[in-house]
Amino acid sequence: MPTITARAGKDVREAYVSAVSGDTVLVEDGAVWTTGTFWLDRSGVKLTGVNKPDGTKPDSGTGVLRVGNVTGVEFSNFIRRDKIHNPTTHTAHNVVLSDLEFMGYSGTSAIDLNCDTPGSGLTIRRVKVRSGVASKKAVHVQNWRGGTIEDLMIDNRHPFPRLIASGLSIANCRDFDVRRVRAVNSYNLVDSYYQGDCFTISGSCDNILLEDIFGYGAADSGIDCKGTNVTLRRCSFGGAKRCARIWNGGKIEEWMLLFDARSYGDNPSWVTGLWADGAASLSALTGKELITFINAPGL
Repeated sequence: MPTITARAGKDVREAYVSAVSGDTVLVEDGAVWTTGTFWLDRSGVKLTGVNKPDGTKPDSGTGVLRVGNVTGVEFSNFIRRDKIHNPTTHTAHNVVLSDLEFMGYSGTSAIDLNCDTPGSGLTIRRVKVRSGVASKKAVHVQNWRGGTIEDLMIDNRHPFPRLIASGLSIANCRDFDVRRVRAVNSYNLVDSYYQGDCFTISGSCDNILLEDIFGYGAADSGIDCKGTNVTLRRCSFGGAKRCARIWNGGKIEEWMLLFDARSYGDNPSWVTGLWADGAASLSALTGKELITFINAPGL
């Protein structure tokens, strides 16, 4: 596999556009990033940061990283100071984003991948979105078919409380495995109906696995799950008005912990461990006997 190196003082874009499918572009600390938007638009090319001598990741500039109409791309091992985004008119396949740390950024999302025409084969792994990142949806994926999201740490606390906060948001996606994700501090404490969910699964989602998930600290829900065929395995949600909101049933496996339900000042009568959209939704939720409630009203 040919390797191209963008060394300190050299232009990253120049090295990247010279790569062809199967190449890996290594980026050393001090390499120069294009001011403004950087397009990830070389199919089959990996763009990877080289750790500094102290073992920390290199910076990847202050501009937006945009994903183009590409297949088989990877972006890994960088500090990010702006979002990763794809225009809705662009459709990508087999995209890997890994080993990233977002810090010092105050936009609406850290990762926002939304395709008008469904993309396929999305992998997001080992990503940290640090406290202080302002975000409506810290990590948002929409209209993808087949994907893996694992080992994410999201602290969605931000200085703009009017924004509707969501830690991990999945919309109109099918066949996704989500494992070992921690999302905390999702709040909107300004509007009359306080909003904010650690995890949001939209009603257009189907066949989603959530495994070893932790969500704590949300003005509304630890998880708001409207999807169908959703499996929740070893999940914990707490510190929210409604620790878990279930709209269309689902399946609980092994165990679920719902704890420390609380109001942040609006509608204290809504405080509950588990909320379901009526009797039919509650009946369609299997494995309810596996739920443990601690300081949260139970069934």
